[in-house]
Amino acid sequence: MPGGTLAESVRRFYDAIARRSPRLAFVNYGFVDLPDQPPANPNLFSLCRRLYETVLEPFPVATGLVVEVGCGRGAGAELLLDDRPDLRYVGLDLSSEHLVLTRKRLAPRPFTSVIMADAGRLPLTTGVVDLLYSIEAAQHFEEPGRFYQEASRLLCPGGWCLLAGLWHSTQLP
Repeated sequence: MPGGTLAESVRRFYDAIARRSPRLAFVNYGFVDLPDQPPANPNLFSLCRRLYETVLEPFPVATGLVVEVGCGRGAGAELLLDDRPDLRYVGLDLSSEHLVLTRKRLAPRPFTSVIMADAGRLPLTTGVVDLLYSIEAAQHFEEPGRFYQEASRLLCPGGWCLLAGLWHSTQLP
């Protein structure tokens, strides 16, 4: 990869976007259920909110440890914690600029932390995570297979791993 690894390129890209547009809540594409009637006046925030709601809706637990890999600016975490304030949350991201924005967004909330980390080397204890999720970030992972190993290592018995990403069907595990 010119100029370094994929992880370094992703970090530089998202740091630059964060500096240029610090007020953006999300850096996702969002979600519209196409068989239904599309929203009359969609905006990026509502589409991204719908994406997070759709992915996280199946997770039945209101307490426990949640880890988001590729936490971005923390808007998705904010949505999750609004509905489930007793969760403990750890956000992981490569972008130091995103982590600054996430810390600001989540500062008033207890039981939250954000850490700079690569998806293939997650700095957490084995078997303690109730939910590990990643929304539109996994396509940037340098070593997807290593991420899946790490996710499996971190999840407690009965833990959940929820992913939403932009992959071609030939790239799916």
